[in-house]
Amino acid sequence: MWSPTIYVLTPDRPAREALRDALGAEHYEVTELEDGPGVLERVERVVPDLLVLDLELGETSGGDLLGQLRSVPGCDDLAAIGISRSGAGAAGGGFSKVVPVPFDRAELLLAVRSQLPVVLVGDELSGDGRRVLAVDDDPTQLRLLRIHLTSLGFRVTTAADGRSAALKARDDPPDAIVSDILMPGLDGFGLCLEVRRDPKLARIPIVLQSSHYVEEADRLLAQGVGANRMVVRTSGIEPARLVLELLGSTGSWTARPVIGIEREHSQRLARQLQRQLEENRALAARCADLTTLLQSMSAEGQALDRKQNADPVLRDVFAGSLEAAGVGWGALYAAGQGGALDLRFSIGYPADRTAELGEFFGHAAELRQVAASGTVLSITSASAADEGARDLLERAGVSSILVLPIVAGESGMGLLFLGSRGAQVKMGPSVRALGSHIGEALGLVTALERLAGSEERHRQVLETTGDAAGPCRPPR
Repeated sequence: MWSPTIYVLTPDRPAREALRDALGAEHYEVTELEDGPGVLERVERVVPDLLVLDLELGETSGGDLLGQLRSVPGCDDLAAIGISRSGAGAAGGGFSKVVPVPFDRAELLLAVRSQLPVVLVGDELSGDGRRVLAVDDDPTQLRLLRIHLTSLGFRVTTAADGRSAALKARDDPPDAIVSDILMPGLDGFGLCLEVRRDPKLARIPIVLQSSHYVEEADRLLAQGVGANRMVVRTSGIEPARLVLELLGSTGSWTARPVIGIEREHSQRLARQLQRQLEENRALAARCADLTTLLQSMSAEGQALDRKQNADPVLRDVFAGSLEAAGVGWGALYAAGQGGALDLRFSIGYPADRTAELGEFFGHAAELRQVAASGTVLSITSASAADEGARDLLERAGVSSILVLPIVAGESGMGLLFLGSRGAQVKMGPSVRALGSHIGEALGLVTALERLAGSEERHRQVLETTGDAAGPCRPPR
């Protein structure tokens, strides 16, 4: 049975023994070390699968020692978990996790298992020392793949990209290759082409894995370049199992033709780059939404901090929220008596258009419908099919309109009108949050107004009572 090797380094003997017992019970092979020179000497001879390192080592820190260890050839991706006898510490400085001592056993094992596979007791080793070339530009994924393959009895050589993998394969042909697809320079598809075109390497089984190439066309391309299997990346041991399957099925694999495949390879690569670009754009949009929310919350907090007068507070929150969302035209309608919608503030429109805004440019019925239904009204110049929608856009002087309810808790507080002359105002997370933020501010302002009114009435009552009672005289 193969067991991952863990070096435990701490001068605290009770902590060292507790770590040894906890990890040994999970069938990990544990080596106890007391000082930095000892671990440096041992790592130069045998690289562990995981290092559990004390942050407090006296003359040097655990972080400094970890930096020295990772400068040792072959240790640049050495996995490390820190332990802190002061009971404090956060992941960082090269440590994937920092566990306080005395440690919680479940927390410790969770941290270890995030870096190492669970030891399968009694699992038959079928690699028989055969050599596998593992290829990935992600050091963490490469280390995990090496551990999985080693756990099945393979001898593993690693490469960080397709070009260096092809050179290593020519210098010392492996029994199998497991490679990521999306890599800089020569990718996994290109590596397959290189291997299949070399007579010395052409019959080596190849497993490709990826979390990005997941379409059927990608699988067909993998077959076309000569890959024996292509799998979506998982956190399990599937690629290593596939290597066992391929090597154990003599004659089940052959070199495949690769004529005319370069064009298809280029097309799939371009498609993948486009997909990555779209994902990056989506992430950028999400970051922009979160930035808008933070800016809106900051504007609201600053405004409420100056709460001497209720109206300026609400106006600051309204203007700050629209500015944070990048909206140049808008208005806030507060719910009044009998379901009326009263214009409270506006932005982007001159004062002489206040009356028009109050009637929503002659389309007050649309406002009342949104308030009654609690739904969102969205109109764009491209989607304005009826004359009424086109008239509203023209009179508002914008190319897109969004009207949404503003709420505080479960109570409707009014409506928010947003307009744009450029990009369409869309109902994204940031815009959705505006109604909530402004509704909360409106609810708070209303409460402040009521409180101020109550305090004023209380003051008047006290003054009236004091005048009526006259000066107090002590009893005789």
